[in-house]
Amino acid sequence: GGGGLPREKKVELMTEACSFVNLKFAELTNKYPFELSGGQMQRLMIARIFLLKPKILIADEPTSMIDACSRATILDYLMKLRDETGMTLIFITHDIGLAYYVSDTVYIMEHGKIVESGTADNVILRPQQPYTKRLLNDVPKIYEEWDLSTV
Repeated sequence: GGGGLPREKKVELMTEACSFVNLKFAELTNKYPFELSGGQMQRLMIARIFLLKPKILIADEPTSMIDACSRATILDYLMKLRDETGMTLIFITHDIGLAYYVSDTVYIMEHGKIVESGTADNVILRPQQPYTKRLLNDVPKIYEEWDLSTV
């Protein structure tokens, strides 16, 4: 990898990418993947994206199988990467709250077809389509009294 770049330049770029996700390249160079924590592996994934600097990144459920703390960290790094590089982030998720948090534009799909789209505020706060309204009604509300009789 790295094409015809000199070794020093490769090390410089990898150090910068690791620094972007709060990792120290020098501490990782002689480690096998199984010696790294899950959080370190996830941050290295983002560092690799940082090195590639793609114009578009498709992230399909990137936070679905990780704990809340790691989820927040990964989201913060993805958003920072998006903001600093101007990359378009296509974020695919079933978590409508997360979609609202990370998106400027939201597309709601039902059975593989887009049924509603627009700004995150318009779609999430003022849904027009019945399917979108049902999705939003299924999200637990923090300040509402819970009906436990249905449990």
